[in-house]
Amino acid sequence: MPVRYLSATEARIWSWAYWGWVVIEKYRARRSHVKSLSWSNGHLQLYSCSH
Repeated sequence: MPVRYLSATEARIWSWAYWGWVVIEKYRARRSHVKSLSWSNGHLQLYSCSH
């Protein structure tokens, strides 16, 4: 049981860290027009433009 509880806690921490990173990246995107356009279009659009 402690192992399962630990894994659940780690999963929650990683989820919070991931969403925190997404919010920070979106905040950075607002400051620059190019990044905001790439973020609004999405990662697939960004990769298609790079190729």
